[in-house]
Formats: sequence, C-alpha cells, structure tokens
Amino acid sequence: MRQVLLVLVLAALALALQKGLLVFQEVESPYEVNGTFLLYIYQPGCEECKRLEALFSDGEVAALMSKYSLYTLDLSRARISGIDVVVDGQVAYVDHGVVKYYVVRGERTFLIPGTPTVVIGVAEGGRIRLLGFWTGADVPPGVDLKRVFVEFLSPKGVQEGGDAFPYAALLSAFVLGVASAFSPCVLPVLGVAAVTHFARRSLPKVLLGMVLSYAAVGVAVAAVGGAVAYARQVFLAVGGVALLLLGAVLLVERLSVKYAAAVSRLQTFAFKRLGSAGDFLFGFSLGAVWTPCILPYAGFATVVALASLAGNYLALFAALLLYGLGLAAAVYAVVRGVAKYIKGGRWVEVAIGVLSVAAGVYFLGLCL
Repeated sequence: MRQVLLVLVLAALALALQKGLLVFQEVESPYEVNGTFLLYIYQPGCEECKRLEALFSDGEVAALMSKYSLYTLDLSRARISGIDVVVDGQVAYVDHGVVKYYVVRGERTFLIPGTPTVVIGVAEGGRIRLLGFWTGADVPPGVDLKRVFVEFLSPKGVQEGGDAFPYAALLSAFVLGVASAFSPCVLPVLGVAAVTHFARRSLPKVLLGMVLSYAAVGVAVAAVGGAVAYARQVFLAVGGVALLLLGAVLLVERLSVKYAAAVSRLQTFAFKRLGSAGDFLFGFSLGAVWTPCILPYAGFATVVALASLAGNYLALFAALLLYGLGLAAAVYAVVRGVAKYIKGGRWVEVAIGVLSVAAGVYFLGLCL
C-alpha cells in the first residue's frame, strides 16, 4: 500500500511545476482545470513569459494567485488554438497596461492570442466560465507591470455596458505583423519561404495562400472550436509532404536516374501542371502553422481575443488577414534581400534541400 501511495505522490510531483513562490499543476489540455482556477499559458523561450513569471516571486502577487487553483499549460506541446468557454456577463482583460471590462454572453471559443496568456475562470459541470484574460507583458514605459497584474487578479464588480470593441487596433495589425517577422516564432515561415524561392516557385503566391489559410483557420477555430483541429492536422500533413517532395527534388541529382525521374514526375504533377494554383495551394496547406503562434502584441491580441468572444468573425478575419499580410510582406523582403547576396550553385540547392526536408519532418511531427 505504501508503494502505491509513493507512486501516486511521485506522479503528482511530476505534474507540478514550481514558478517563483507558486506551485502550478501542469496540464496538457485546458479542460483539465477544476474549480476557481488560474491557467497560465506559456512557451519555452518566450521572453515576455519570463518577465511575467518574475512577478510570481512577489509576495503580494503570490498571495492573490494562491486564491485560485493554479494550472500551467505549455502551448508548444499542447498545440491548441482556442478554448471553448461560457461567458455570462463581465470579462476582465488587459489592454495596453490597463485593466478593462467587456460584457458579453453566450458560448464561445476563446482564441488564445499568444503567450504569455493568463486565463481566470470557474470550471463547473465540465464547462469553463471565463472571468478574465491577460495576454503579453508589454506594458508601456512608466506603467507598473505588477500594479496592473494585481488589479487584474482582483477584478471589480460588473461594469455597466463594458468597453467598446477596439476597432482602432485593426489599423495597427499590419504594422504589428511586419514587426513579428523578426521573432523566433516565425522561423518556420522563413524556412518555407527560402525553400520556395530557391526551388523557383512563386513566393508571392505561396505567401498569399499561407495568409488566407491563416486567417480562415483562425476564424474557423473561433467559430467551431476543437472541431477544426482535424482539418488543421490535414493541412500540416499536406504541407509537410510537399516540403519533403521539394527537398527530394533538390537533393536527387546524385541518386539513381530512375528515382530522379519518379520524383520529377511527382514535382511536375504537384507544381508545374497545377501552375499558379499549385503554388497557392501549397501555401494554403501551410497557413495553419501560424494559427497557434499568434503573437501577443497589445492591441492586436485584444482584437483577436475580444472578436472571438464577441462572435465578431468579420473583425477577427480582418485582424488576422492584416496581420498575416504584414508578416508575409516582411518575410518576402527578407528572403529576396538575402537571396541577392547568395550566388547560385549546387551547394545552395543541397543546403535548401536539406532545409526543406527538415521543415517537412517538422510539420509532419506536429501532426503526431
């Protein structure tokens, strides 16, 4: 009996994660939370996550957070894009370092706007009632991050009418997309763009397909929740296979003539015969990669989260589309600019072929 108890204790410890003065229970799904909870969503290597986690060592913050059942979820492992929630009135949220309130009712899919995201709510009867969310840690200069977080953890009573939907933030979505092109999260997209360019495919058409897919999948996740997860897996699988084929085509020169001819026929069917549509569909199949990687830039993150909660899918599509276009424009400029300084040659084809195969394996791995 003692051995059984020891195993259970060790298992519980394995699922616990110490951050600052607090102990969180690690979960693989947001639906594993119970009671009045605080769910901290993060990713390894996220600089803003580290900034927020520094507050967990503060006594006042730790005391307030201890009132909740604490959970943590690694977004890079969970591979989720949204959480199905019930909203019945006021939701507290952080916008540019200010705690605001939004009033909405109904069943919704809360689209996770990036990391770090903190969700507070009540899990009861298998349903999650959302009370508030915090995203990012990029408060403006002069704003005390701790003060804002303390206010968020102690939301006020219901605010009459709530705040207006922040449509003005849509105007900055394109600029924020450009800025996000230089973050580690976009490295897979840069890799795909490089492979596309050096494989002599139409980079603008591939990027356009990725942008439209990204926006469409984001809206679909917000509209129907987990039901779209299977479609995203199909997109990732198709894109991964296409990258493997492109890599094989670039690397096949030293292989047998028969194998080279077979790969060439596949390339001809998949890309040349389909022409522009082939390049567009290739990009469309990879757009889903961006969906769980929406970066928590203040106003943009608020638009994404509030649009998903309000069921305003047109505003959500516009935000994701503008953000994606900005990101694609920056990626295009970077790849074309770097290409000017790289002379052609067999070594370039081999290097890009290896990159393509690695990217294909990575995307297929996301399907597992």
